[in-house]
Amino acid sequence: MNFINLFGIISLKRQDLAIYALLDYDILLKYDITIEEFIKTAKGLKAKILQYRDKNSSLTEKKNRL
Repeated sequence: MNFINLFGIISLKRQDLAIYALLDYDILLKYDITIEEFIKTAKGLKAKILQYRDKNSSLTEKKNRL
């Protein structure tokens, strides 16, 4: 698979590709998914990076969830 960037063409092999999972707390609430369910799915898809995003909760609430 080739991608073109400002410096030319980058050739990527399948093993170089990784899933970046974004855990958005508002989306979890909207679709009634627990953090544990999301993480289990991300692990099953072999996600390499997991980012937690929560724009509306207090810092204390965020810490308690994680």
